[in-house]
Amino acid sequence: MRRTALPRLLFAVALANMAYTVLVPFVPLLADRFDMSPLQIGIAFGGFAAAKAVVQPFGGRLVDRWGGLPVAFGGLCVAATATLALATSTNATSIVAFRVLWGVGEGFAMPGLYQLTSQLGQRSSIGRAKALGRFGAAAVIGMTAGPGLVAAFSGTITFRTAFIIGAAMTYLSAALILTERADLAGTHTDTGSAATGGEELARNAGLSSRQLLVAALMLGAADLFNNFIYAALEPIYPLHLKEILHASQTTIEVTFFCGLGIFAIGSFFAGTLVERWGARNSAAAAFIVQTLALLGGAAAGMTGVFVAAFFIVMAVQPVVYVALRTSVTQLTEGNEGTAFGWFGLASDVGWILGPIVAGALFQGLHGAVLLVLAAVTIAGLLTIWRTSGPYPRILDTGCDYAAGRSVAV
Repeated sequence: MRRTALPRLLFAVALANMAYTVLVPFVPLLADRFDMSPLQIGIAFGGFAAAKAVVQPFGGRLVDRWGGLPVAFGGLCVAATATLALATSTNATSIVAFRVLWGVGEGFAMPGLYQLTSQLGQRSSIGRAKALGRFGAAAVIGMTAGPGLVAAFSGTITFRTAFIIGAAMTYLSAALILTERADLAGTHTDTGSAATGGEELARNAGLSSRQLLVAALMLGAADLFNNFIYAALEPIYPLHLKEILHASQTTIEVTFFCGLGIFAIGSFFAGTLVERWGARNSAAAAFIVQTLALLGGAAAGMTGVFVAAFFIVMAVQPVVYVALRTSVTQLTEGNEGTAFGWFGLASDVGWILGPIVAGALFQGLHGAVLLVLAAVTIAGLLTIWRTSGPYPRILDTGCDYAAGRSVAV
């Protein structure tokens, strides 16, 4: 396998995620130019996340039948087409519809991208855990760069231009995926009519089809809590700084940008921690640290302390991200599509509920909402330990992927 295979895939992921966040800076324009209400804007964002979540199990099933490459390519092309269509939108209805179609494309692409990353990591000296960590880093870098480019060229990039550029980047991302064909040759075996994707997965992992489904959903539930925290902090962090600590807008923007940078760096190194400590121990420790940081943030009366607590959360969140996705790869011996699909269905619910629930609670609880978020991290911790009971093979092993063996933690 060429040494450029995994970096090329990660670059494709970053490109696709740059387009994903292009809409964020144009939220005020949605209200002014398209006369969209806050509810309609919320539906545009929530509809994307809901469509992505619901479609992922179907995308995962296709991955097990056809392989990750064609499904990821097709999903990215759908997402790119929806992005291009957004550039021609003239009303709120079309914006919502194309955002939902975008989510459908992402729902097909994600299980394929995860499987491709896992396979390339396994076949290289990097290993699955580190590869998945670098996947997370690439995704966050892309998400950060998207709005950054819009801000840097705010005088020349219009709503229409931004989405044309975003579509072009996503089409390019899909084209880069196709270049992985030579490096992935022979990694996918069609199960044919002898077994469905889920049955093949279960046979490889030593699990029944029902156990596979339950294990993937439980891992996804733990990730749901992690995603809930991140998604909740997107509105709560600036609101807390502005309304409670009276920080400046510049402070809010700079520290949030730094937080994303910390998340990306944490993702890059999280795989090493997961390999050394094991998935269960790493994820549990990260949830504990998040709990303490959120409690500290709730008690903080100073901007510096609150920001430091936020940075700590951003530093350890990727550990949960990598640990749980590495655990999904432990469900099977290479055909992870179905597992990633059901995992994604449960996991993405956190993105939908986080900002809605936290935003509503902040109106009544103000800074005390961070105590609720701390309780959510404890729920994630308990889910980790509950999962490790019936499925010790998945969560109680650390993986020395470079050597191709599993070692007990």
